[in-house]
Amino acid sequence: MLSQVVVTGTGCLSDYAKTTPELVEKLIQGEFVDLQPVFENKMLKSMFGFEHDVKYAPLQETRKLLLKQYKNKQIKNEKVAALVNVTEQVLAEANLQQDVLASERTRVFWGSSGNHPDLFSFIKELHGNEKIDLLLNKKITDLHADSFRNDTLTKVYSDYFKLMNPILTVSSACSSALNAMIPAIAMLNSGAIDRALVLSWQEVSKFDILFMSGLNIMAKSASYPFSKDSDGLMPAYGVAGVMLERRQDVGAEHTPKFIIKAMSSRRALSGSAHSASLDVSFRSITQSMQNVLDKAGVSAEEVDLIYPHGNGITASDQSEISAISQLFSNNKAQIVSYTEQTGYLLSASGGFDLILAKDAFENNRILPMKSKGSLDLTKDLNFVFKESKANIKYLLKNSIGIDGSIVSCLLERIDHD
Repeated sequence: MLSQVVVTGTGCLSDYAKTTPELVEKLIQGEFVDLQPVFENKMLKSMFGFEHDVKYAPLQETRKLLLKQYKNKQIKNEKVAALVNVTEQVLAEANLQQDVLASERTRVFWGSSGNHPDLFSFIKELHGNEKIDLLLNKKITDLHADSFRNDTLTKVYSDYFKLMNPILTVSSACSSALNAMIPAIAMLNSGAIDRALVLSWQEVSKFDILFMSGLNIMAKSASYPFSKDSDGLMPAYGVAGVMLERRQDVGAEHTPKFIIKAMSSRRALSGSAHSASLDVSFRSITQSMQNVLDKAGVSAEEVDLIYPHGNGITASDQSEISAISQLFSNNKAQIVSYTEQTGYLLSASGGFDLILAKDAFENNRILPMKSKGSLDLTKDLNFVFKESKANIKYLLKNSIGIDGSIVSCLLERIDHD
């Protein structure tokens, strides 16, 4: 019999919110993330071939502050400082000491698309130095593999927490957070480990901006998920963390309110020459959601709340909302999407939604979503715009990656005697 896996601790970091309580409070207040232009001046914009301003939330200032904060702890990498900060948030909420991460019975999982070199730094140094300088100049650190390869980051993080086991990294574009939970839950169910810390993250570099612009998915003026007024996504650098444990192993100080009932992961094969997630059929998304319901032995009519992926790309949003409309045609399940408010959190988006699902179960409420656009892709579905009380039994979370990955996750309330 499979174990019941629960979430005992959470943490997050982004330009929208630096902690889980702040994330919840800002959604209650209906706030939106402050976005900034990718290019600081017209010269840079012209250099990269942009005729319009593109915006993002890069977490730059916070990372610099965290680096100063952790400098006396021998952390010299901004990204690792951010991951350590979120890890400490998770441990505090789970009422665990740092040394539990060093146990052989604990594993750390990263859901990440990897770390990327900053393209502007590359071009600047390339044009400012001869090739021999690139080979010999030790000051060009941001071009060295150590500044962007994942194994360097995992080594620094592992050394800091004295991990006994290597970090397991799962990369699947914008579905990384939920995909990383699948092997974590499998290892918990097998009895190989007692705890799994899942960290999901993705920075947003100019390399990412150019890549997404090449796919024509960056918003030029507006990003409103599930609206025809949206012309793309506006990415945000975020880190999300959750601690997973078996319900029977949780201490008396915790009273978990939900379990991770079932998960389903698949690859959408659209047959297109382009990225599968840009034109993935609603049938593939429907099949993923139906599969997770079948695994759980739950009908679509029983689902109370849905967290869709909702990235702001019209084709992707239309496919997802069509799938929800078809599968839940006999059910008025409530739907919320916070992407427009937080920015599109890429590989960490599923992790942030799991944090908010924990709030929904623990406080018997649905936090309202806000949009500056007109939601005309809704097909008369039940989006939630006012905070409401709700005794949620089943919550369905859906996630779609640029690589064509689709992950569906079903959460179930625990009935306590």
